[in-house]
Amino acid sequence: MAKPIDEIEFKQLAPTLKALARAGGTTEHTDWIRSRGNAAKLIRLIDEQRVASQPSYSELKKAFNWVDGIFNTALFFPIEICKDLEPERDTAWFKLVHLEMEASTEKVLVELEKRGLRPALYQELLVHAAKYPEEQRRLSIAALGSVCRDLGEGEYWSPVIGSGGGDRGLGLSKIQDSWGDHIRFLAVRKST
Repeated sequence: MAKPIDEIEFKQLAPTLKALARAGGTTEHTDWIRSRGNAAKLIRLIDEQRVASQPSYSELKKAFNWVDGIFNTALFFPIEICKDLEPERDTAWFKLVHLEMEASTEKVLVELEKRGLRPALYQELLVHAAKYPEEQRRLSIAALGSVCRDLGEGEYWSPVIGSGGGDRGLGLSKIQDSWGDHIRFLAVRKST
């Protein structure tokens, strides 16, 4: 999960500062960032760039019979182990994993790692849903590689596709909760 910057040790920030320097960043740039309101502008710009590949709520409503209202404002971010990955578009790399038991998110991630898999990103879940629409009428499928945060309660949520009365839907589930034994996890084979 993403940590607030003030909780990060300096040694973890050093690579970011070096990347800014390699990109031509100067003390004038850092002064500008520290000026009133500019840090918030920079964070908004970064968030907009990171989520540019996310479909709009109206696009989601066209693709699914029902969509949780939070998707109107949700911004999904990759979890730490997926942070530098580009979403895979080739579904041949995808695998559905069924643990057949209740499990915490941490336990699921460990199991995926043992199998040479990583959790799917939000965008990959949407690719899977588009290619295999009938599959989600039978199964609930979660993508643990991306999360959004409930700003009211500070909880993290992962996207889940499933069925309600035969309709295809897109919803969310708290990653802090246990995953039921009926859930499938969309995973992606790690490239070697």
